[in-house]
Amino acid sequence: MSSSSRFLARFFSSSSTSTQTLTLTPPPQFNLSTITDLANLRQWPKLRSHLHSLLSNPQTLPLSVPSFFHSLSSSFLPRSSQSIVADILILSLLSASDTAAAVDAFFRSGHYRYKLSTFSLNPLLSSLIKTHHLNLAQSVFNQMLTSRKIAPNSITFNTMINGLCKSGKLTKAEDMIKDMKAWGVSPNVVTYNTLIDGYCKRGKMYRADGLVKEMVGFGILPNSVTFNVLIDGYCKDGNLKGGLKFFEEMKRQGVEPSVNLGEKRKMDEANGLLNEMLEKGLVPNNVTYDIIKDGMVEKGFVPDIDGHLSNSAS
Repeated sequence: MSSSSRFLARFFSSSSTSTQTLTLTPPPQFNLSTITDLANLRQWPKLRSHLHSLLSNPQTLPLSVPSFFHSLSSSFLPRSSQSIVADILILSLLSASDTAAAVDAFFRSGHYRYKLSTFSLNPLLSSLIKTHHLNLAQSVFNQMLTSRKIAPNSITFNTMINGLCKSGKLTKAEDMIKDMKAWGVSPNVVTYNTLIDGYCKRGKMYRADGLVKEMVGFGILPNSVTFNVLIDGYCKDGNLKGGLKFFEEMKRQGVEPSVNLGEKRKMDEANGLLNEMLEKGLVPNNVTYDIIKDGMVEKGFVPDIDGHLSNSAS
C-alpha cells in the first residue's frame, strides 16, 4: 500500500471513530408505559419522582398535556388510578415551575372527569397567587367547589384569603370565613392572622382590632405572628401607644416577640416612642428599653438609655 493510501485509510478510520464518539443519545421523553406500570403497582412516590425528574430535565422533549391525557384515558388503568396520575402530574408541573401547563392540566382533567384533590390544587392556587393571577386562581377555586366537587380544606381557604388580601379585596377575603364554615372548615389562627395583616397593611387598625376580638371570642388564641403584625401595623400608622400596648400584652401572655420595634426601618418611630414615654413620666421596663436601644445602636446611635433608666428609677 502506498503512503497516500495508508494516510487515507488512517483518516477515514479516525473519522469513523470520531463519528461513533459524537453519536448523540435521543433526548428523554415521556414513556406512558413506564408511568402506567408504576401506577398499576401503586408506586406513587416513584411515579412522582419519575415525572419530576423528566420535567426538571431541560433536555426532555416538551410535554403535550392534551396528548398525555388522551393516552392516559386510553390506558388499562382504572379511572381512580388515572385521577391520581393527573394529580401527580399537576404537582410535578408546578415543581418544574410550569404553572401554565399545570393550569392546562387542571382544566383538561375536568373533560375526562378525573377526580383531583387538594394535594395538587392547593399548590396550584398558591402558585397562581404568587404569580399575581388572582382571577385565574378564583376560576380554579370556583370550579373546585362547584362542577368538580372537590372538598376544600383550611389551606385552600387560607390561600385564597391571602390572595384576596394582597389584592386589597378585604371584604371578599373576610366573607371567605362564612364560606369556610359552610363547608365545615373551621377558621384558624392563620386565617385571622392573614386578615389582620391585610387590614394593618392598609392602616385599618380598627378592623384589625375587631378581628382580634372575634378570634378570641371563637376560642382562637393570638400567637406571635398576630402580635407582631399588630405592633408593626400600629407603628406604621403612627400609633406607637397602640403598638406598645400589644407588645406588653404579648409579654403578659408569655409570647416571644420576633418584631424588633427598633429595627432600622422603624428607628424614627422607636426613638419617638422613647421620648414620648419619658416626657410623660412613663417608665418602660428593661425589655422595652433593650429593644429600642439595640436598634438604635445598630443604626449607629449610642443613646444614654441606661442613664434615663437610672434617673427614672431614682
